[in-house]
Amino acid sequence: MDTIGSHAFDKCDYLKTVTIPPYVESMGSYCFANCTALTSANFASVYWLNSVPSYCFQNCSNLKSVKLNSGFEYINSYAFYKCKALKSISLPAGMRSIGSYAFAYSGLTSVTLPTNNTSTIGTYAYAYCTSLKKVTLPYWITLNNNAFNGSYNIAYVYTAEAYSDFVNRVNNTSGNGNLTSARVVAWDLNVM
Repeated sequence: MDTIGSHAFDKCDYLKTVTIPPYVESMGSYCFANCTALTSANFASVYWLNSVPSYCFQNCSNLKSVKLNSGFEYINSYAFYKCKALKSISLPAGMRSIGSYAFAYSGLTSVTLPTNNTSTIGTYAYAYCTSLKKVTLPYWITLNNNAFNGSYNIAYVYTAEAYSDFVNRVNNTSGNGNLTSARVVAWDLNVM
């Protein structure tokens, strides 16, 4: 089996763990959506996949653990939407883009995006993550509208950008106003 089709395991109420075999080359949208008993997903051994498909784990409310291999570059739209038990996820250094609503309404407590490659955070990607307290962003990432909308408990934003540049850019991105109430900390204190 080299493909997991769209909706393949959608609404499998008793599915608890998923380990994607090394030879899987593609996965369709919604492939594990609405699996409310699912607690872990392991992509660590895959060779050919470089993205988590759209809606892949949508509404997997008990998903706590996700392991991605170093080749993953994209988290597509709604991939972890409403995964309320998901408190953290380690993103590989090659991560390029986080899609719209990818982690919206999830239980994430902190977000650290790799500094070398991540270029885009999609619209509402981390919206309504009410447990989110700390965000670490790479220099000059594209924050689409409302990327952190409704994530009102963010206390710290770490960025390599000059403080004034970052605040101006966030203020000019509709819906991200709540980030300006967070304490913005530059990695290099000489840029402040």
